[in-house]
Amino acid sequence: MRAQLEKLSFHESGKSFNCYEVKVPYFDFFWHFHPAYELTLITEGTGKRLAGDSMETFSPGDLVLVGPMLPHVWVSEELPGSSCSAFVMQFPQALVNGLQSFPECESLRKLLEAASHGWHMQVTDKGALLEKFSRILHLEGAASIAAFIDLFDLLTQLPGRKLASPGYTSAKTETHSKRMNKVLVYVEQHYKNEINLGEAAKTVHLSETAFSKYFKRTMGKTFFDYVNEVRISRACLLLRDTDRSISEIALASGFGNLSYFNRIFLKKKHTTPYTFRHAGKI
Repeated sequence: MRAQLEKLSFHESGKSFNCYEVKVPYFDFFWHFHPAYELTLITEGTGKRLAGDSMETFSPGDLVLVGPMLPHVWVSEELPGSSCSAFVMQFPQALVNGLQSFPECESLRKLLEAASHGWHMQVTDKGALLEKFSRILHLEGAASIAAFIDLFDLLTQLPGRKLASPGYTSAKTETHSKRMNKVLVYVEQHYKNEINLGEAAKTVHLSETAFSKYFKRTMGKTFFDYVNEVRISRACLLLRDTDRSISEIALASGFGNLSYFNRIFLKKKHTTPYTFRHAGKI
């Protein structure tokens, strides 16, 4: 699987934006970017969400607006009987350029500006949000544009936060995205086992020193800090969704040492694995 500049087409279907529902057994790893905005509402499934240099776990109700050229992916485990679904909307900058100039749409302008780093919104009324997405899916003509504006009027009222760090720079070329994708795919495939810096560097034909600098510059964190975040994210899902012992979960997440797992978990989640499990956190 390769990351790529996703080529989106508008108008061909007679609409100025794309809106569709995704239903799959699991979300595959597809680290990508495109020149359009993308709004995603997870309705079923759990896993990891990456947006720029941000990585967090997601669950139903996860609502994120991603700005143009910001690399992103939602990925989940391929498990027996698993199921994932989401509403996705993609729209070009041209659709909202005019709207942003109106004084009545100042809140929309701020929302779109925040999306450049990924904007995670707290869903306060899931039913109302689902109803608005469903309406857009079935409307045609000018009515669909009116429903689009109505949806974003609701979004501007939701509390939210940026995902990528302030210093993160969005991808500008397909080559850059493909290069980093090779590294991230390597981590996805090997995080349960021992990961070697030299092997990771080979995926993009760099020396270990050059690779370490490249990764830190691109992702805003060291390579092994990112690896630990992937492993902790996996551990969180196992703590919440299974009854496996904490020592078994540590091993299944790539930590060969239980005390090290506990130390890293506390650092990343500000709580212990035991407390996390019984508090039902995600």
